Amino acid sequence: MRRLVVGGLARIPGLRVLEAEDGESAQRELEATRCDLVITDLMMPGIDGIDLLRWAREHHQGPDWIVLSGVEDFDVAVEALHCGAFDFIKKPPHIKELEVTVQNVLERRHLVEERESLLDELRRSSIEMLDRMGDLERQSERIQRDLQKAQVIQRALMPSELPTFEGLQIHAIYRPAETVGGDMYDVAKVSDHELVIYVADAMGHGVASAMMSVLFKQRLTLRDHTGSCFSPAEALRLVNQRLVDDRPADGMFVTVVMMRIDMRSSKVRIASAGHTPVLVSRASGDVEVVDRTGPALGISREVEYVEHELSLERGDRVLLHTDGLNRACDDSADVRDLHERIAADLREADGPAVLLQLFEEATSCAADGSSDRDIDDVTMVLLEMEPGESTLDNGCDRKSEADERPTPSKKSILWLAVDAEHSHLSVRGRGSWVQSEEFHRHACAAIDAGRRLTIDLSQCEHLDSACLGTLHEVVVRDPARVVVAAPSEPLIEAFEELGLDAVTGRIDRAPVDPPSEPVPLRADRPAARETQVRLLRAHETLASMSPANRERFQDLVDALRAELEL
Repeated sequence: MRRLVVGGLARIPGLRVLEAEDGESAQRELEATRCDLVITDLMMPGIDGIDLLRWAREHHQGPDWIVLSGVEDFDVAVEALHCGAFDFIKKPPHIKELEVTVQNVLERRHLVEERESLLDELRRSSIEMLDRMGDLERQSERIQRDLQKAQVIQRALMPSELPTFEGLQIHAIYRPAETVGGDMYDVAKVSDHELVIYVADAMGHGVASAMMSVLFKQRLTLRDHTGSCFSPAEALRLVNQRLVDDRPADGMFVTVVMMRIDMRSSKVRIASAGHTPVLVSRASGDVEVVDRTGPALGISREVEYVEHELSLERGDRVLLHTDGLNRACDDSADVRDLHERIAADLREADGPAVLLQLFEEATSCAADGSSDRDIDDVTMVLLEMEPGESTLDNGCDRKSEADERPTPSKKSILWLAVDAEHSHLSVRGRGSWVQSEEFHRHACAAIDAGRRLTIDLSQCEHLDSACLGTLHEVVVRDPARVVVAAPSEPLIEAFEELGLDAVTGRIDRAPVDPPSEPVPLRADRPAARETQVRLLRAHETLASMSPANRERFQDLVDALRAELEL
Protein backbone atom coordinates (compact mmCIF):
# COMPACT_ATOMS: atom_id res chain seq x y z
CA MET A 1 0.00 0.00 0.00
CA ARG A 2 2.89 2.33 0.84
CA ARG A 3 4.59 1.57 -2.50
CA LEU A 4 1.32 2.28 -4.30
CA VAL A 5 1.09 5.70 -2.62
CA VAL A 6 4.74 6.50 -3.36
CA GLY A 7 4.19 5.63 -6.98
CA GLY A 8 1.19 7.93 -7.15
CA LEU A 9 3.12 10.77 -5.58
CA ALA A 10 5.83 10.41 -8.18
CA ARG A 11 3.35 11.76 -10.73
CA ILE A 12 3.36 15.15 -8.96
CA PRO A 13 6.42 17.20 -10.00
CA GLY A 14 8.63 18.87 -7.38
CA LEU A 15 7.95 16.51 -4.48
CA ARG A 16 10.54 14.78 -2.34
CA VAL A 17 9.00 11.65 -0.83
CA LEU A 18 10.25 9.87 2.33
CA GLU A 19 9.01 6.52 3.60
CA ALA A 20 8.65 4.95 7.05
CA GLU A 21 7.53 1.37 7.60
CA ASP A 22 5.78 1.95 10.95
CA GLY A 23 4.83 4.60 13.52
CA GLU A 24 8.11 4.53 15.45
CA SER A 25 10.13 5.03 12.25
CA ALA A 26 7.81 7.85 11.26
CA GLN A 27 8.43 9.64 14.57
CA ARG A 28 12.20 9.45 14.09
CA GLU A 29 11.93 10.68 10.48
CA LEU A 30 9.67 13.59 11.45
CA GLU A 31 12.04 14.66 14.23
CA ALA A 32 14.97 14.62 11.80
CA THR A 33 13.36 16.14 8.69
CA ARG A 34 11.02 19.05 7.97
CA CYS A 35 7.94 17.74 6.18
CA ASP A 36 4.94 19.50 4.65
CA LEU A 37 2.60 16.52 4.36
CA VAL A 38 2.29 13.12 6.02
CA ILE A 39 0.19 10.29 4.53
CA THR A 40 -0.36 7.51 7.05
CA ASP A 41 -2.31 4.31 7.32
CA LEU A 42 -4.51 4.05 10.38
CA MET A 43 -3.88 0.38 11.13
CA MET A 44 -0.18 -0.23 11.84
CA PRO A 45 1.74 -2.41 14.27
CA GLY A 46 3.02 -0.61 17.38
CA ILE A 47 2.00 3.02 17.14
CA ASP A 48 -1.11 3.23 14.98
CA GLY A 49 -2.18 6.21 12.89
CA ILE A 50 -4.35 7.83 15.61
CA ASP A 51 -1.57 7.66 18.20
CA LEU A 52 0.88 9.05 15.65
CA LEU A 53 -1.47 12.00 14.98
CA ARG A 54 -1.86 12.66 18.70
CA TRP A 55 1.89 12.55 19.19
CA ALA A 56 2.42 14.99 16.31
CA ARG A 57 -0.23 17.38 17.57
CA GLU A 58 1.59 17.59 20.90
CA HIS A 59 5.25 17.32 19.87
CA HIS A 60 5.58 18.03 16.15
CA GLN A 61 3.09 20.51 14.77
CA GLY A 62 3.59 21.73 11.23
CA PRO A 63 2.84 19.06 8.63
CA ASP A 64 -0.61 18.46 7.22
CA TRP A 65 -1.98 14.91 7.47
CA ILE A 66 -3.91 12.59 5.19
CA VAL A 67 -5.01 9.19 6.51
CA LEU A 68 -5.63 5.98 4.55
CA SER A 69 -8.75 4.22 5.74
CA GLY A 70 -10.56 1.07 4.82
CA VAL A 71 -14.32 0.76 4.97
CA GLU A 72 -14.09 -1.27 8.16
CA ASP A 73 -12.30 1.52 10.05
CA PHE A 74 -14.34 4.50 8.79
CA ASP A 75 -15.17 5.59 12.37
CA VAL A 76 -11.45 5.68 13.16
CA ALA A 77 -10.91 7.89 10.10
CA VAL A 78 -13.50 10.35 11.45
CA GLU A 79 -11.64 10.37 14.76
CA ALA A 80 -8.44 11.13 12.83
CA LEU A 81 -10.11 14.20 11.33
CA HIS A 82 -11.01 15.33 14.82
CA CYS A 83 -7.34 14.90 15.75
CA GLY A 84 -6.30 17.31 13.03
CA ALA A 85 -6.08 15.30 9.79
CA PHE A 86 -6.84 17.33 6.67
CA ASP A 87 -8.60 14.52 4.78
CA PHE A 88 -8.82 10.75 4.43
CA ILE A 89 -8.63 8.48 1.38
CA LYS A 90 -10.21 5.07 1.13
CA LYS A 91 -7.96 2.09 0.54
CA PRO A 92 -6.88 1.14 -1.97
CA PRO A 93 -6.31 4.72 -3.16
CA HIS A 94 -7.15 5.79 -6.69
CA ILE A 95 -4.08 7.52 -8.08
CA LYS A 96 -6.05 10.46 -9.49
CA GLU A 97 -7.89 10.95 -6.20
CA LEU A 98 -4.58 10.82 -4.32
CA GLU A 99 -3.04 13.35 -6.69
CA VAL A 100 -5.97 15.79 -6.34
CA THR A 101 -6.03 15.49 -2.54
CA VAL A 102 -2.29 16.07 -2.18
CA GLN A 103 -2.40 19.07 -4.50
CA ASN A 104 -5.28 20.48 -2.49
CA VAL A 105 -3.24 20.12 0.69
CA LEU A 106 -0.19 21.76 -0.87
CA GLU A 107 -2.28 24.60 -2.28
CA ARG A 108 -3.86 25.12 1.12
CA ARG A 109 -0.41 25.24 2.73
CA HIS A 110 0.65 27.83 0.20
CA LEU A 111 -2.40 29.95 1.01
CA VAL A 112 -1.76 29.56 4.74
CA GLU A 113 1.85 30.64 4.29
CA GLU A 114 0.70 33.65 2.27
CA ARG A 115 -1.78 34.49 5.00
CA GLU A 116 0.91 34.21 7.67
CA SER A 117 3.17 36.43 5.58
CA LEU A 118 0.40 39.00 5.27
CA LEU A 119 -0.27 38.78 9.00
CA ASP A 120 3.43 39.32 9.70
CA GLU A 121 3.35 42.33 7.44
CA LEU A 122 0.20 43.56 9.17
CA ARG A 123 1.85 43.12 12.57
CA ARG A 124 4.91 45.05 11.44
CA SER A 125 2.72 47.73 9.91
CA SER A 126 0.59 48.01 13.06
CA ILE A 127 3.68 48.34 15.23
CA GLU A 128 5.13 50.94 12.88
CA MET A 129 1.79 52.75 12.83
CA LEU A 130 1.63 52.81 16.64
CA ASP A 131 5.22 54.03 16.81
CA ARG A 132 4.60 56.72 14.21
CA MET A 133 1.40 57.85 15.87
CA GLY A 134 3.24 57.97 19.16
CA ASP A 135 5.97 60.07 17.56
CA LEU A 136 3.36 62.39 16.06
CA GLU A 137 1.60 62.74 19.40
CA ARG A 138 4.87 63.52 21.15
CA GLN A 139 5.76 66.04 18.45
CA SER A 140 2.30 67.57 18.77
CA GLU A 141 2.75 67.87 22.53
CA ARG A 142 6.14 69.53 22.06
CA ILE A 143 4.68 71.94 19.53
CA GLN A 144 1.78 72.73 21.85
CA ARG A 145 4.19 73.42 24.72
CA ASP A 146 6.24 75.69 22.46
CA LEU A 147 3.08 77.48 21.32
CA GLN A 148 2.02 78.01 24.92
CA LYS A 149 5.40 79.58 25.66
CA ALA A 150 5.10 81.68 22.49
CA GLN A 151 1.67 82.80 23.69
CA VAL A 152 3.17 83.98 26.98
CA ILE A 153 5.89 85.88 25.11
CA GLN A 154 3.47 87.43 22.62
CA ARG A 155 1.06 88.57 25.30
CA ALA A 156 3.98 90.05 27.22
CA LEU A 157 4.23 92.49 24.29
CA MET A 158 0.64 93.59 24.91
CA PRO A 159 -0.18 96.26 27.50
CA SER A 160 -0.12 94.96 31.06
CA GLU A 161 -1.88 98.09 32.33
CA LEU A 162 -3.59 101.10 30.79
CA PRO A 163 -2.60 104.74 31.24
CA THR A 164 -5.00 106.95 33.19
CA PHE A 165 -6.29 110.35 32.16
CA GLU A 166 -9.05 112.31 33.82
CA GLY A 167 -12.27 112.11 31.86
CA LEU A 168 -11.16 109.13 29.76
CA GLN A 169 -11.88 105.40 29.84
CA ILE A 170 -10.04 102.84 27.71
CA HIS A 171 -11.33 99.29 27.31
CA ALA A 172 -9.36 96.63 25.42
CA ILE A 173 -10.06 93.02 24.52
CA TYR A 174 -7.74 90.60 22.69
CA ARG A 175 -8.64 87.09 21.52
CA PRO A 176 -6.43 85.07 19.14
CA ALA A 177 -8.18 82.40 17.03
CA GLU A 178 -5.37 79.98 17.91
CA THR A 179 -2.76 79.81 20.66
CA VAL A 180 -0.91 82.72 19.04
CA GLY A 181 -2.27 85.17 16.51
CA GLY A 182 -1.50 88.02 14.14
CA ASP A 183 -3.18 90.81 16.10
CA MET A 184 -1.17 93.32 18.09
CA TYR A 185 -2.18 96.47 19.95
CA ASP A 186 -0.76 99.00 22.36
CA VAL A 187 -1.88 101.98 24.42
CA ALA A 188 1.10 104.18 25.26
CA LYS A 189 1.27 107.42 27.22
CA VAL A 190 3.73 109.64 25.30
CA SER A 191 3.44 112.81 27.41
CA ASP A 192 1.57 114.09 30.41
CA HIS A 193 -1.39 114.95 28.18
CA GLU A 194 -1.02 112.67 25.12
CA LEU A 195 -1.37 108.99 24.37
CA VAL A 196 -0.97 106.84 21.27
CA ILE A 197 -3.22 103.87 20.53
CA TYR A 198 -2.71 101.46 17.66
CA VAL A 199 -4.27 98.18 16.57
CA ALA A 200 -2.42 96.01 14.03
CA ASP A 201 -3.41 92.88 12.14
CA ALA A 202 -0.89 90.70 10.26
CA MET A 203 -2.28 88.71 7.35
CA GLY A 204 -3.79 85.37 8.36
CA HIS A 205 -3.63 83.87 11.83
CA GLY A 206 -1.40 81.42 13.60
CA VAL A 207 2.37 81.26 13.94
CA ALA A 208 3.36 83.03 10.70
CA SER A 209 1.08 86.00 11.29
CA ALA A 210 2.16 86.13 14.96
CA MET A 211 5.79 86.39 13.88
CA MET A 212 4.87 89.16 11.44
CA SER A 213 3.04 91.13 14.14
CA VAL A 214 6.04 90.78 16.47
CA LEU A 215 8.31 92.03 13.67
CA PHE A 216 6.01 95.02 13.23
CA LYS A 217 6.15 95.72 16.97
CA GLN A 218 9.94 95.53 16.91
CA ARG A 219 10.28 97.88 13.91
CA LEU A 220 7.73 100.46 15.10
CA THR A 221 9.14 103.70 16.54
CA LEU A 222 6.89 106.27 18.18
CA ARG A 223 9.54 108.94 18.95
CA ASP A 224 12.40 110.56 17.07
CA HIS A 225 15.95 110.95 18.39
CA THR A 226 14.98 114.07 20.37
CA GLY A 227 12.19 112.25 22.20
CA SER A 228 9.40 114.01 20.33
CA CYS A 229 6.47 111.81 19.31
CA PHE A 230 5.98 111.13 15.62
CA SER A 231 2.64 111.87 14.08
CA PRO A 232 0.62 108.73 13.24
CA ALA A 233 1.22 109.22 9.52
CA GLU A 234 4.99 109.59 9.97
CA ALA A 235 5.21 106.58 12.33
CA LEU A 236 3.42 104.42 9.75
CA ARG A 237 5.60 105.69 6.90
CA LEU A 238 8.80 104.81 8.75
CA VAL A 239 7.71 101.35 9.93
CA ASN A 240 6.48 100.54 6.43
CA GLN A 241 9.93 101.29 4.98
CA ARG A 242 11.61 99.07 7.57
CA LEU A 243 9.25 96.18 6.93
CA VAL A 244 9.81 96.39 3.17
CA ASP A 245 13.59 96.48 3.72
CA ASP A 246 13.37 93.42 5.99
CA ARG A 247 11.77 91.49 3.11
CA PRO A 248 9.51 89.17 5.11
CA ALA A 249 7.88 86.19 3.41
CA ASP A 250 6.16 86.87 0.09
CA GLY A 251 2.61 88.03 0.45
CA MET A 252 2.91 88.93 4.14
CA PHE A 253 1.65 92.35 5.16
CA VAL A 254 0.28 94.20 8.17
CA THR A 255 -2.69 96.55 8.45
CA VAL A 256 -2.57 99.17 11.22
CA VAL A 257 -4.69 101.99 12.53
CA MET A 258 -2.98 104.48 14.82
CA MET A 259 -4.34 107.50 16.63
CA ARG A 260 -2.80 110.13 18.82
CA ILE A 261 -5.04 111.83 21.40
CA ASP A 262 -4.35 115.23 23.00
CA MET A 263 -6.36 115.32 26.22
CA ARG A 264 -5.88 119.09 26.60
CA SER A 265 -7.55 119.93 23.33
CA SER A 266 -9.57 116.69 22.90
CA LYS A 267 -8.13 116.51 19.38
CA VAL A 268 -7.50 113.10 17.75
CA ARG A 269 -5.26 112.46 14.74
CA ILE A 270 -5.83 109.14 12.95
CA ALA A 271 -3.87 107.38 10.21
CA SER A 272 -4.75 103.95 8.83
CA ALA A 273 -2.55 101.61 6.75
CA GLY A 274 -5.13 99.48 4.96
CA HIS A 275 -6.96 98.76 8.22
CA THR A 276 -10.64 98.28 8.96
CA PRO A 277 -12.54 101.54 9.56
CA VAL A 278 -12.56 103.34 12.88
CA LEU A 279 -16.06 103.93 14.27
CA VAL A 280 -16.86 107.16 16.11
CA SER A 281 -20.14 107.10 18.01
CA ARG A 282 -21.09 110.62 19.09
CA ALA A 283 -23.00 111.39 22.25
CA SER A 284 -25.46 113.17 19.97
CA GLY A 285 -26.24 109.86 18.23
CA ASP A 286 -24.31 110.60 15.05
CA VAL A 287 -21.91 107.99 13.66
CA GLU A 288 -18.68 108.69 11.76
CA VAL A 289 -16.54 106.13 9.93
CA VAL A 290 -12.84 106.89 9.45
CA ASP A 291 -11.55 104.81 6.56
CA ARG A 292 -8.00 103.86 5.59
CA THR A 293 -5.58 106.64 4.66
CA GLY A 294 -3.01 104.53 2.84
CA PRO A 295 -2.09 100.95 1.87
CA ALA A 296 -1.09 98.10 4.18
CA LEU A 297 2.46 97.95 5.52
CA GLY A 298 5.14 95.82 3.87
CA ILE A 299 3.91 96.00 0.27
CA SER A 300 5.50 99.09 -1.29
CA ARG A 301 8.34 101.19 0.16
CA GLU A 302 7.60 104.68 -1.12
CA VAL A 303 4.22 105.31 0.45
CA GLU A 304 2.83 108.38 2.20
CA TYR A 305 -0.03 108.34 4.70
CA VAL A 306 -2.48 111.13 5.37
CA GLU A 307 -4.34 111.80 8.60
CA HIS A 308 -7.84 112.55 9.75
CA GLU A 309 -8.36 114.93 12.62
CA LEU A 310 -11.34 114.77 14.96
CA SER A 311 -12.55 116.65 18.00
CA LEU A 312 -14.10 114.61 20.77
CA GLU A 313 -16.74 115.69 23.25
CA ARG A 314 -17.84 114.16 26.52
CA GLY A 315 -19.83 110.94 25.88
CA ASP A 316 -18.19 110.25 22.50
CA ARG A 317 -16.81 106.77 21.89
CA VAL A 318 -14.16 105.63 19.40
CA LEU A 319 -13.75 101.96 18.48
CA LEU A 320 -10.61 100.52 16.87
CA HIS A 321 -10.77 96.86 15.90
CA THR A 322 -9.31 94.20 13.63
CA ASP A 323 -11.27 92.57 10.81
CA GLY A 324 -12.03 89.52 12.96
CA LEU A 325 -14.98 91.56 14.20
CA ASN A 326 -16.60 91.75 10.76
CA ARG A 327 -15.11 88.53 9.42
CA ALA A 328 -18.56 87.15 8.69
CA CYS A 329 -19.53 90.04 6.42
CA ASP A 330 -19.15 89.33 2.70
CA ASP A 331 -20.11 92.62 1.04
CA SER A 332 -20.10 96.35 1.70
CA ALA A 333 -23.80 96.45 2.53
CA ASP A 334 -23.26 93.93 5.30
CA VAL A 335 -20.31 95.96 6.61
CA ARG A 336 -22.43 99.12 6.69
CA ASP A 337 -25.16 97.24 8.56
CA LEU A 338 -22.54 95.94 10.99
CA HIS A 339 -21.26 99.49 11.62
CA GLU A 340 -24.78 100.67 12.37
CA ARG A 341 -25.37 97.78 14.78
CA ILE A 342 -22.04 98.41 16.52
CA ALA A 343 -22.80 102.11 16.83
CA ALA A 344 -26.17 101.29 18.38
CA ASP A 345 -24.49 98.91 20.84
CA LEU A 346 -21.90 101.55 21.71
CA ARG A 347 -24.65 103.97 22.67
CA GLU A 348 -26.59 101.52 24.84
CA ALA A 349 -24.09 99.39 26.78
CA ASP A 350 -21.09 100.04 29.02
CA GLY A 351 -17.63 99.59 27.51
CA PRO A 352 -16.52 96.12 28.71
CA ALA A 353 -19.99 94.65 28.15
CA VAL A 354 -20.27 95.94 24.58
CA LEU A 355 -16.83 94.56 23.65
CA LEU A 356 -17.70 91.11 24.97
CA GLN A 357 -21.04 91.22 23.18
CA LEU A 358 -19.39 92.18 19.88
CA PHE A 359 -16.82 89.42 20.27
CA GLU A 360 -19.49 86.78 20.94
CA GLU A 361 -21.53 87.91 17.93
CA ALA A 362 -18.49 87.79 15.63
CA THR A 363 -17.31 84.34 16.70
CA SER A 364 -20.78 82.77 16.83
CA CYS A 365 -21.52 84.01 13.31
CA ALA A 366 -18.54 82.08 11.92
CA ALA A 367 -18.93 79.06 14.21
CA ASP A 368 -22.60 78.40 13.43
CA GLY A 369 -22.01 78.28 9.68
CA SER A 370 -23.75 81.56 8.83
CA SER A 371 -20.44 82.69 7.32
CA ASP A 372 -18.18 80.79 4.96
CA ARG A 373 -15.13 82.23 6.70
CA ASP A 374 -13.20 80.87 9.67
CA ILE A 375 -13.05 82.53 13.06
CA ASP A 376 -10.20 85.04 13.02
CA ASP A 377 -8.20 86.85 15.68
CA VAL A 378 -10.26 89.59 17.31
CA THR A 379 -8.85 92.75 18.94
CA MET A 380 -10.86 95.79 20.02
CA VAL A 381 -9.86 99.01 21.78
CA LEU A 382 -12.64 101.35 22.86
CA LEU A 383 -11.92 104.97 23.78
CA GLU A 384 -14.69 106.57 25.87
CA MET A 385 -14.72 110.26 26.77
CA GLU A 386 -16.25 109.73 30.20
CA PRO A 387 -14.76 109.55 33.70
CA GLY A 388 -14.46 106.01 34.98
CA GLU A 389 -12.21 102.99 35.27
CA SER A 390 -10.46 101.43 32.29
CA THR A 391 -10.48 97.66 31.70
CA LEU A 392 -7.94 95.36 30.10
CA ASP A 393 -8.87 91.85 28.91
CA ASN A 394 -6.16 89.91 27.09
CA GLY A 395 -8.05 86.66 27.45
CA CYS A 396 -5.85 85.14 30.12
CA ASP A 397 -4.96 85.16 33.81
CA ARG A 398 -1.47 86.58 34.03
CA LYS A 399 -0.68 84.65 37.19
CA SER A 400 -1.41 81.35 35.47
CA GLU A 401 0.58 82.55 32.47
CA ALA A 402 3.61 83.25 34.61
CA ASP A 403 3.22 79.83 36.14
CA GLU A 404 3.57 78.38 32.60
CA ARG A 405 1.95 75.13 33.55
CA PRO A 406 0.11 73.66 30.55
CA THR A 407 -3.60 73.13 31.11
CA PRO A 408 -5.81 70.54 29.44
CA SER A 409 -7.11 71.61 26.06
CA LYS A 410 -10.75 72.56 25.55
CA LYS A 411 -10.52 70.08 22.67
CA SER A 412 -9.98 67.12 25.05
CA ILE A 413 -11.94 64.02 24.04
CA LEU A 414 -12.70 62.64 27.52
CA TRP A 415 -14.31 64.72 30.28
CA LEU A 416 -15.08 63.48 33.80
CA ALA A 417 -17.37 64.70 36.58
CA VAL A 418 -17.59 62.75 39.86
CA ASP A 419 -19.40 62.88 43.17
CA ALA A 420 -19.81 60.29 45.91
CA GLU A 421 -22.47 58.27 44.06
CA HIS A 422 -22.14 59.14 40.38
CA SER A 423 -19.44 59.30 37.69
CA HIS A 424 -20.22 61.15 34.46
CA LEU A 425 -17.76 60.25 31.68
CA SER A 426 -18.38 62.11 28.44
CA VAL A 427 -16.81 61.54 25.03
CA ARG A 428 -16.62 64.69 22.93
CA GLY A 429 -15.67 64.76 19.28
CA ARG A 430 -14.15 61.66 17.67
CA GLY A 431 -13.17 58.90 20.10
CA SER A 432 -10.36 56.64 18.91
CA TRP A 433 -8.11 53.85 20.16
CA VAL A 434 -5.82 56.53 21.64
CA GLN A 435 -8.41 57.24 24.36
CA SER A 436 -9.71 53.67 24.79
CA GLU A 437 -7.33 52.68 27.62
CA GLU A 438 -8.04 55.87 29.59
CA PHE A 439 -11.78 55.46 28.98
CA HIS A 440 -11.66 51.84 30.18
CA ARG A 441 -9.66 52.73 33.30
CA HIS A 442 -11.95 55.53 34.51
CA ALA A 443 -15.16 53.67 33.64
CA CYS A 444 -14.09 50.49 35.45
CA ALA A 445 -12.87 52.50 38.44
CA ALA A 446 -16.32 54.08 38.78
CA ILE A 447 -18.13 50.73 38.57
CA ASP A 448 -15.72 49.00 40.95
CA ALA A 449 -16.19 51.86 43.45
CA GLY A 450 -19.94 51.20 43.43
CA ARG A 451 -20.87 54.47 41.71
CA ARG A 452 -23.47 54.88 38.97
CA LEU A 453 -21.80 55.54 35.64
CA THR A 454 -23.20 57.75 32.88
CA ILE A 455 -21.38 57.49 29.57
CA ASP A 456 -22.39 60.74 27.89
CA LEU A 457 -22.27 60.56 24.08
CA SER A 458 -24.34 63.69 23.41
CA GLN A 459 -21.28 65.49 21.96
CA CYS A 460 -19.65 62.41 20.42
CA GLU A 461 -19.30 62.41 16.63
CA HIS A 462 -17.73 58.98 16.12
CA LEU A 463 -16.32 55.95 17.95
CA ASP A 464 -13.82 53.66 16.25
CA SER A 465 -13.88 49.88 16.67
CA ALA A 466 -11.50 49.95 19.67
CA CYS A 467 -13.80 52.38 21.50
CA LEU A 468 -16.90 50.39 20.57
CA GLY A 469 -15.42 47.14 21.88
CA THR A 470 -14.25 48.90 25.05
CA LEU A 471 -17.69 50.46 25.55
CA HIS A 472 -19.30 47.00 25.39
CA GLU A 473 -16.77 45.63 27.90
CA VAL A 474 -17.61 48.45 30.31
CA VAL A 475 -21.39 48.01 29.99
CA VAL A 476 -21.37 44.24 30.55
CA ARG A 477 -19.16 44.68 33.62
CA ASP A 478 -22.25 45.83 35.56
CA PRO A 479 -25.14 46.76 33.26
CA ALA A 480 -27.42 47.90 36.08
CA ARG A 481 -25.01 50.70 37.02
CA VAL A 482 -24.35 52.02 33.50
CA VAL A 483 -26.36 54.43 31.34
CA VAL A 484 -25.33 55.29 27.76
CA ALA A 485 -26.73 58.79 27.38
CA ALA A 486 -27.88 60.60 24.22
CA PRO A 487 -25.95 58.78 21.47
CA SER A 488 -26.52 60.05 17.92
CA GLU A 489 -28.40 57.97 15.37
CA PRO A 490 -25.15 57.01 13.52
CA LEU A 491 -23.72 55.71 16.80
CA ILE A 492 -26.86 53.71 17.53
CA GLU A 493 -26.64 52.24 14.01
CA ALA A 494 -23.02 51.24 14.72
CA PHE A 495 -24.11 49.52 17.97
CA GLU A 496 -26.81 47.60 16.11
CA GLU A 497 -24.57 46.69 13.16
CA LEU A 498 -21.99 45.12 15.49
CA GLY A 499 -24.61 43.41 17.65
CA LEU A 500 -23.80 45.34 20.83
CA ASP A 501 -27.13 44.49 22.40
CA ALA A 502 -25.89 45.16 25.94
CA VAL A 503 -25.05 48.73 24.90
CA THR A 504 -28.32 49.40 23.07
CA GLY A 505 -30.19 48.03 26.08
CA ARG A 506 -28.69 50.74 28.32
CA ILE A 507 -29.38 53.72 26.04
CA ASP A 508 -31.14 56.76 27.46
CA ARG A 509 -31.80 59.13 24.56
CA ALA A 510 -32.16 62.16 26.84
CA PRO A 511 -29.02 64.03 27.96
CA VAL A 512 -28.00 63.47 31.59
CA ASP A 513 -26.61 66.39 33.59
CA PRO A 514 -23.21 65.77 35.21
CA PRO A 515 -23.07 65.80 39.02
CA SER A 516 -20.42 68.55 38.98
CA GLU A 517 -18.42 70.64 36.53
CA PRO A 518 -16.66 68.20 34.12
CA VAL A 519 -12.90 68.44 33.79
CA PRO A 520 -10.94 67.35 30.73
CA LEU A 521 -8.78 64.24 31.08
CA ARG A 522 -5.31 64.67 29.73
CA ALA A 523 -3.64 61.31 30.05
CA ASP A 524 -0.19 60.36 28.87
CA ARG A 525 -0.24 57.99 25.93
CA PRO A 526 -0.02 54.43 27.31
CA ALA A 527 2.95 52.23 26.50
CA ALA A 528 2.86 50.38 23.19
CA ARG A 529 2.16 47.01 24.83
CA GLU A 530 -0.67 48.49 26.95
CA THR A 531 -2.16 49.95 23.80
CA GLN A 532 -1.89 46.66 21.93
CA VAL A 533 -3.47 44.72 24.83
CA ARG A 534 -6.40 47.17 24.91
CA LEU A 535 -6.78 46.90 21.12
CA LEU A 536 -6.71 43.11 21.38
CA ARG A 537 -9.30 42.93 24.20
CA ALA A 538 -11.65 45.36 22.44
CA HIS A 539 -11.50 43.49 19.13
CA GLU A 540 -11.75 40.08 20.81
CA THR A 541 -14.98 41.36 22.33
CA LEU A 542 -16.29 42.48 18.95
CA ALA A 543 -15.20 39.27 17.20
CA SER A 544 -17.09 37.19 19.76
CA MET A 545 -20.38 38.98 19.09
CA SER A 546 -21.27 37.41 15.72
CA PRO A 547 -19.85 35.44 12.76
CA ALA A 548 -19.85 38.65 10.70
CA ASN A 549 -17.77 40.39 13.37
CA ARG A 550 -15.42 37.42 13.55
CA GLU A 551 -14.80 37.55 9.81
CA ARG A 552 -14.28 41.31 10.04
CA PHE A 553 -11.91 41.44 13.01
CA GLN A 554 -10.29 37.99 13.36
CA ASP A 555 -7.22 38.81 11.26
CA LEU A 556 -6.47 41.80 13.47
CA VAL A 557 -7.06 39.72 16.61
CA ASP A 558 -4.68 37.02 15.34
CA ALA A 559 -2.05 39.61 14.45
CA LEU A 560 -2.22 41.24 17.88
CA ARG A 561 -2.13 37.89 19.69
CA ALA A 562 0.92 36.82 17.72
CA GLU A 563 2.66 40.10 18.39
CA LEU A 564 1.91 39.90 22.11
CA GLU A 565 2.77 36.16 22.10
CA LEU A 566 -0.52 35.31 23.77
